[in-house]
Amino acid sequence: MNRLWRIPQKVRKMNNQVLREQVLAKLAAHGRLDPEERAALTQLPETEADLLSQIADRLAYSSQYCFDPEDPMQEQSRMVIEATPVGICITNEVGDYEYVNPAYCTYYGYTSGDLLGQSFLTVVPPELKNELANLHSAFIQGQKEIRGEWKVLHRNGQTLDVIADAVRILGRDGRPRKVTIIQDISQRKAFEQKLKDEVLARESLEKLRDKVEAMIRHDLRNPLSGIMGSCQYLLMMKEDLDPEVLEMVQLMYLSAQKLNGLLHTTVDLVKLEQGSYEIEKKAVDVAPFLVHSIQESEFFADSRNIRILLRCRGIELHGKEPIMLEVHTTLFQTMLSNLVRNAIEASEEGDTITIDTQPEKQNDVPGYGFHFHNTGVIPESFRHVFLEKTVKSTKANGTGLGSYIIGLVVRAHKGVVSFESAPQTGTTIHVWFPQVQL
Repeated sequence: MNRLWRIPQKVRKMNNQVLREQVLAKLAAHGRLDPEERAALTQLPETEADLLSQIADRLAYSSQYCFDPEDPMQEQSRMVIEATPVGICITNEVGDYEYVNPAYCTYYGYTSGDLLGQSFLTVVPPELKNELANLHSAFIQGQKEIRGEWKVLHRNGQTLDVIADAVRILGRDGRPRKVTIIQDISQRKAFEQKLKDEVLARESLEKLRDKVEAMIRHDLRNPLSGIMGSCQYLLMMKEDLDPEVLEMVQLMYLSAQKLNGLLHTTVDLVKLEQGSYEIEKKAVDVAPFLVHSIQESEFFADSRNIRILLRCRGIELHGKEPIMLEVHTTLFQTMLSNLVRNAIEASEEGDTITIDTQPEKQNDVPGYGFHFHNTGVIPESFRHVFLEKTVKSTKANGTGLGSYIIGLVVRAHKGVVSFESAPQTGTTIHVWFPQVQL
């Protein structure tokens, strides 16, 4: 490849033997000259010495990084550097450009002719010029430079984002140079900013949701207090009440108490979800909780002619056989109520729901298993998120949160939850809790 293109037209018009020899000497010090180039230089007309000297220096800059066209490896390296989409530049000790590849020029909107011989501060925002000039000088003197992100200026004045790395090399004159490699990260930075904005917006919505929920909890307590007070008043006159009416009043009072407790534990559920809450457990007999969860849904089940069968080891249980577990009572009752109501809603009219309990071990840890079976089937497309938090539901008026709360409560007790669902066998929800160690 001929390097005659490096010799400006002004030089070719010069014809001064002494100055011509100065040019040749400078060029020889920085790179090889082939016979054709040497012959061209001998034809230079006369001109001023300072102009020749300047041109020779510019040629010397270029010669520092010339690739030998006779060396295939150097030619391949040149082609790679010229074609790479990563911007590469070389600056001298004072920060002037000595080499820029096409990607570097394209990124900043300049040509190589615009940049060569100019300060790299051309593409630096005014507020960063002093800092980057000092960093450049320190790097040339041997100080390490950490890979980092910087703001830079396009030719049109637009601010861009780059990530820059640097390597120190020695030129053929033995003087240090800085090789800077830049990569455009403007799109990534824009995406990161958009993501930050979305996170802030979501946090704002969550704070608003928390405030609304707190207001709802507060407003619900007033009518709930009225219901509980009315039930207490009726219970004071239980001798005058029909047995069936008395049973209904007692059930209403227990349900109101549970709802009141649930209002207090709503915040606990949020903390459980975030993994920032250690539940307070106590050893209790949970068999009455099972019976109560059935009783509070009994009217709903009877309206659809659905029978609920509670068994222990295959034998019908009436709540008298103790099942000792260490649980958070309100959360445990909430879980049982969700399990029973979900089973009723998933069943067809006239079906039978079975709740089987029995001692079981998980990884050699003793505990109790509870198995809620109904004839309904969980849609196959929904099974992978059945125990996850989702706005979808298998029921027309469902929220999709009931099964999620079940899993949340079970895992908070270091228990295990799973399910099976198939058209031939229906659906069974399995929950297991560790037993109290006496």
